[in-house]
Amino acid sequence: MKRVIFYFSATGNTLTAAREFAEELGDTQIVSIPALGGEPYNIKGLDVGIAFPVYSGIMPNIVTRFVESMSPSPGQYFFGICTCGGLPLGALDHLDRVLRKKGAKLSIGTGLVMPSNYLPFGEAPCERKQKAMFEKASREISRAVKIVGAGNKGCIRSTFFPLNMFSRVSERFFASRFHLDAKKFRVSSSCTGCGLCARVCPVGNIEMTDGRPVWGDKCELCYGCINWCPCNAIDCGRFTSGKKRYHHPGISPEDIAPSSSIS
Repeated sequence: MKRVIFYFSATGNTLTAAREFAEELGDTQIVSIPALGGEPYNIKGLDVGIAFPVYSGIMPNIVTRFVESMSPSPGQYFFGICTCGGLPLGALDHLDRVLRKKGAKLSIGTGLVMPSNYLPFGEAPCERKQKAMFEKASREISRAVKIVGAGNKGCIRSTFFPLNMFSRVSERFFASRFHLDAKKFRVSSSCTGCGLCARVCPVGNIEMTDGRPVWGDKCELCYGCINWCPCNAIDCGRFTSGKKRYHHPGISPEDIAPSSSIS
């Protein structure tokens, strides 16, 4: 094995991107960050990819913690893959800054626009538009793979200074609040107690009590529980009710669950 791609994915966009990258690159393993459970992973001698969804212009907290825990070697090759519903803003710059604190740096990063699962900002697009997004993302992946496969450096998408500044502000003021909004989750009478929400939670933040989900205080705000619920019984705040849920059509809950760790 020459490369490893560590990924975090709640509804399948990032997992799909990581799989496509690995398949086109060859000799590449993909590893779920939640499945590692905070345990270290030996990256010595490997090219390393970090794949993640964009949250308010930065990496999710779980990804930031993981990158901060890594022990890179001098000159080790790192590449970034981020998925987003609009602009990646300065999320790749955020990854680069965290890597530089560890004595490494990002050689290339690419942002992929995919259907959004963040319901407060709107619902997922129609299937026709989703298909167009997937096709464009695949073309972007193929372009990036040529650079990564050769071990070259390339453009880090969305490193325009004002966007990076937005992400630095977001990192300072919003990252610490990602878990607080978990208090807004509520469950309707449509809930059947199937427990799927608890199984797909990347950090084990949901427990089933008397057949109903109960959220703890370590939510990553990934919206996986809302979007995977087969009964649309889960809402968060006032802005998710009645909106079309989304998860990638090629991904199953079993693919997302932290127990499905390494492929």
